[in-house]
Amino acid sequence: MNAKTKIQELALNIKTAALTSPGAFVLIALLGLNQLFYAHIPCAIDLNIVFAFSIVFTASDFVKNAGKKQKIIIYSLLTLCIAAFYTLELFTYSEKLFRANSSLMILYCWIAAIVFFSPKQNYIIEFKLRFIHILVSFLFFAALYAAVFISVFFVNAIFNLDLDFVDSVIFRIANSSASVTAGIVFMSYKTKTERLHSKLFTLMFRDILSLLLPVLCVLGLIYVAKFIIFPESGDDEGLGGWYYVIFAALILCVLMMHNFDSTRLRARLISCALALAPLLFIAAALRVRQADIDTNRWFSPGFTKKDQSFVHEIIVNAVLSLFFIYTVFRDKKITIKLNAAIAAIALVLFFPVIGYDNYNAYKNLEPGFLIKTRNELEYFLYAKRASPSPRKISLYQTYTSSFSPFENVDYIIDTTGYTDILLGVTLRAELNSKPQEPTKPQKTPFEITYKDYSFRIGDDGKVLYILNAATGEQSAIDVYERAKADDDRERAEENLDEDKKTPADSVFVFENADIKMYIIRYTYYEDDYARIEFNAYIKNAI
Repeated sequence: MNAKTKIQELALNIKTAALTSPGAFVLIALLGLNQLFYAHIPCAIDLNIVFAFSIVFTASDFVKNAGKKQKIIIYSLLTLCIAAFYTLELFTYSEKLFRANSSLMILYCWIAAIVFFSPKQNYIIEFKLRFIHILVSFLFFAALYAAVFISVFFVNAIFNLDLDFVDSVIFRIANSSASVTAGIVFMSYKTKTERLHSKLFTLMFRDILSLLLPVLCVLGLIYVAKFIIFPESGDDEGLGGWYYVIFAALILCVLMMHNFDSTRLRARLISCALALAPLLFIAAALRVRQADIDTNRWFSPGFTKKDQSFVHEIIVNAVLSLFFIYTVFRDKKITIKLNAAIAAIALVLFFPVIGYDNYNAYKNLEPGFLIKTRNELEYFLYAKRASPSPRKISLYQTYTSSFSPFENVDYIIDTTGYTDILLGVTLRAELNSKPQEPTKPQKTPFEITYKDYSFRIGDDGKVLYILNAATGEQSAIDVYERAKADDDRERAEENLDEDKKTPADSVFVFENADIKMYIIRYTYYEDDYARIEFNAYIKNAI
């Protein structure tokens, strides 16, 4: 097949897809425009997500096989849903209503994906083909995105144009063109079924994983069961978010294994493990949460935080366990009923008000935050009108504090004339306006006292104060001023050759009759924190 024939075939596929699903191409166009002008559209990211999942929904058999009148009804309801979501997000002042609307949007996206993966027949084969379909679309998106950026990069480098690659027109064009291309490929791509399983696919899921996964599942069950007996055991990362990632990966592997008759028995064994794992997880999680309360640890199993109700997580795992028990003893394999289980989990997590997302958010809402001072549209317009804030100052300077003549010796300190030497003293000042959480106290102090000497970093993080209580003498070192001058000089001369740069003093020393100090390191982040590290040499009293 030559290039001309391939182009004609591609054009025919696109035309057929456009005639079959015209609404999908309208959504693709809206997605491209939204990506192109996102800087001028409030809540553009949320709109992108809704458009993308709406395209996925229109590619489902449910929509494609519907009659003309049914399609009109479906697209009308789809338009009303998107308009309702976006209108509520933009104009509501109620924090509870805003969060409920966000949960409904997530639930809508979840259901759209479930409908797409719900063929009328051949669930196992169709699941694989549609999964590959999505991967191909993402591949086209990434390829075009990279092609645009690499092309512009070389043009910029060849002609020294000094183009802006961050949040620029180039970025928007790349986003828009890649999204539109991926959408068109997604709607028009024809999966080749002549060779259903490639050699690599067969090797992975029939010959390797089908033998390896049952053993790994047994080890995984033993790992989870360990926390029922020893709830205070370490290495508890497997009970966190990774538990669900691994569980989802195993479900995907079992689905792929069901494509081969020779692996059905081993797939059922893995399903048995998947039926038992959620029950063990619930028991282990409850034991670990109780142990954490007793020991005051911050770790919490699963997606539920320590101060949240564990009920939703129990229901999610109960649904998973019941589904796989039914799979093992009734259907003998995973069927389209998996989609019903996933839909049930989506309802538990994102159903407005009583779902996990809203229920826990509502509990933590304080009365003063129930009504927003600005809705999303007003906030967007306010941010557009506001003058851009200046770049926040950040400094990081290091100075020499080791004067050893030997390469393999860091410090040689002559103690003649000194009574005490303090090495590596670190002080930190918090510059943000938010109060420290009582459960997370500041680890690095802003002041220390040693004998008669007190060292304190100023509230603005710029000055180091030294007080000798015995004599009442107080000294101040403007560390910020020195570090700022050094930073400005380095920035101004960063492109100069070494022999043309201004010679700089690498030592930052302060000395008076009582003390000698070497500043080792100074860090300053505006509206965040400042930190000073120094060595102090206390002199003998005269």
